Amino acid sequence: MKILIIQILRMGDALQLLPLIKGIKRLFPKSEICLLTSHLEKSVFDIEPDIAAIYTLNKETISTLVSRGSKADVISALEQLENDLAAVSDIEWDWVINFSHTFSSALLGFILNAKYRSGFKVDDRRRYRARERWFAYSLASFPNRRYSNFNWVDINKNVIGLDSIPHPPFIEPNRLDIVQAKEFFNQTGFANEKIAGIHPGASVEYKMWPVEKFAELSRILINNHGYKILIFGNLEGKHLSNRLKQMIGRGAENLAGKTSLEELTAFLSLCDVLITNDTGPMHLASAVNTRTIGLFFTTHFIETGPYGAGHVAIHPNISCFPCQGPARCLHKDCLQYISPETVEAVIANRGVFEKNGSTDFLKSDRGKVKVFVSDFDPWGNLEWLPLERRPIGFDELQRLLLKTTWLYFYGKQQDLNSSEDEYLSQMLGFFHTDGRSERLIEAVESFIDRLGEFMSLLEKGKQVAVDIQAELMKIDFDTLRVRQLGEKLTRIEDKISNFDKASSISFLSELFTVFCENIEQEEPLELSTKTIGSYSDIMAITSGIINRAKKLTALLDMKPQTSGTP
Repeated sequence: MKILIIQILRMGDALQLLPLIKGIKRLFPKSEICLLTSHLEKSVFDIEPDIAAIYTLNKETISTLVSRGSKADVISALEQLENDLAAVSDIEWDWVINFSHTFSSALLGFILNAKYRSGFKVDDRRRYRARERWFAYSLASFPNRRYSNFNWVDINKNVIGLDSIPHPPFIEPNRLDIVQAKEFFNQTGFANEKIAGIHPGASVEYKMWPVEKFAELSRILINNHGYKILIFGNLEGKHLSNRLKQMIGRGAENLAGKTSLEELTAFLSLCDVLITNDTGPMHLASAVNTRTIGLFFTTHFIETGPYGAGHVAIHPNISCFPCQGPARCLHKDCLQYISPETVEAVIANRGVFEKNGSTDFLKSDRGKVKVFVSDFDPWGNLEWLPLERRPIGFDELQRLLLKTTWLYFYGKQQDLNSSEDEYLSQMLGFFHTDGRSERLIEAVESFIDRLGEFMSLLEKGKQVAVDIQAELMKIDFDTLRVRQLGEKLTRIEDKISNFDKASSISFLSELFTVFCENIEQEEPLELSTKTIGSYSDIMAITSGIINRAKKLTALLDMKPQTSGTP
């Protein structure tokens, strides 16, 4: 079985493929798994033994030539693309999987000779298609990130139909690189010391915790907790890392721009912890099973956080997180919310790597940030649990409702229905109400009412679609009536798509839009039938959320009100 995976985005995306590659190999041990990737990502896949062959696409060169715009440059870009694809085009693939969310990658998957395709793809009319329900879910999450529930590893796992995938470690460092790293420790006085890795850089500035805060944290770890500091980064971030080293002084070594990927993997595996912005090395550390503390400002840790149990995510407690428009934000105040003292508390108290922290965990940052620890839910999906005991937010309740309902309908978990009551109760147990149950119950009840209004709108739309179908089934159907019903349906669907943008119902609206947009353009009668199916699906999900919301209200009503440390 020949399988080709297309991934031409970033280093972090490449690293998040490793558990999927191992999951595919475990399911199909005799398969040949190949990669079509960019030069920047190739080094990641070079260290993966389950990959049979790597084909590289000179993405950067092609993009540069196209951006110049001259006829000669465009022709050169096409020639480069043809040369890059020559090898993969000659192979008859059993399965092509596109994990890149770009039109160009979807087009690549379309033109290759494949028996079966998964992921982001286009049809023969060059239109996007998302036949897999989990892929539709991922598209709906883009404009609704605050309600996202799943790491991209788990989304992609379900897109390609894997019931389970291995947990970390995914990468075993080269023994020679380990020996050389330990020799470096001997030479620098780091041998037998606690090592904290620091990665101060990121792909863009608005994802970067201020270097002054990294420096302050490093000095605290050195002076108060006996740590040695290893600074990581690439050549482009060397200036920032040099500045950080100067600010820290003794007890720190700067490895930025001095290691290959294999050497970086070895050093990360020897760290006790890595403190980092949302970067590729964060995923590399989790791949070798080194615990990470990820600082998130724009991206959503639930979607792109490190994959594995025991990692920590910290983010500003502000209404605009996760950021939907960093380019439009002028002040970037969120970068100042996380204090070095909070990160120190996470590192100094090993217990905070476990579930159910105390109310005293956050001091100076209480109310300003939220801290989570990663674990796996009963169905094998990565989830994030609150590290500090605090009241549960209404957005978190909505996310919990959306998650359990989606898993019931599309997660293939046969035992979900019997175990979700226990799961919901357990999740509420990670929070305390602090006398706020009544307000939460009122918010949930109001949400149920809005869901009911949304359901009524869906019922109206479905009835119009049924009327269209009934008219089309007549031997001599009335074209004018079909057009009038179609216009009526369009007006209803406009209301559906704009219904309650302030709650997770906006996720359902977007999901409905994705379902409808991905219906094949077929004969009118078949089109109406599939449209009715899309209405039925969203109505079932909405009904499921309503039922679970009522169940959650009962659990909140039973939950004792507490104050202080539980």
